[in-house]
Order: sequence, then C-alpha cells, then structure tokens
Amino acid sequence: MRIISVLVILSFFLWNCTSCESSPKEVSGVEIYKTRCLVCHGTDGKMGMNGAKDLSSSPLNVAQRIEVVTNGKNIMPKFKGIMSEEEIKAVVEFTMTLK
Repeated sequence: MRIISVLVILSFFLWNCTSCESSPKEVSGVEIYKTRCLVCHGTDGKMGMNGAKDLSSSPLNVAQRIEVVTNGKNIMPKFKGIMSEEEIKAVVEFTMTLK
C-alpha cells in the first residue's frame, strides 16, 4: 500500500511538471526596442542621439532595415550574434510603426 501511495504521489508530480512546460516565448519587438534601441532612437524613433537616424521618416523598407540591424551601419553596431533573426525581424516590424 505504501508503494502505491508513493507511486501515485510521484506520478502526480511528474504529470504536473510535464503540463507546466513553458511554451515558446513570444518575441516582442516593443520590448526589444525598449532595451536595445531606445537609448539612441528615443521612444518615438526621432531622438537621433549619437547620430542615430530618425526611424519615423526613414525610407528603408523591412528588408533594408533587417540588413542594417543585422550587420550595422556607420555608428550603429551589428546585432548579428546578439539577437536572433526572429528578434531582429520583430524589432524591425515595430520600427515600421513609428511613422
């Protein structure tokens, strides 16, 4: 009887652990922007600190912005190896809303 009780308790804990697996975390372009871009580009993309471009009036399309964020340009550092492709795409898509 004691073995059965232990097995029931153990299976309960194992079941709870597997049902609590974390789902893939959704990448938030807004949060990435706040932590990586806000210092130079500002909350609205217009700040221009340290020579940062005004994102609200940038003529670059999504693919061009991904290229700049990935490989850097002028004073902007490259984020390849720092952020995943998914994170870069998410933050670029957010910057497109700063019009």
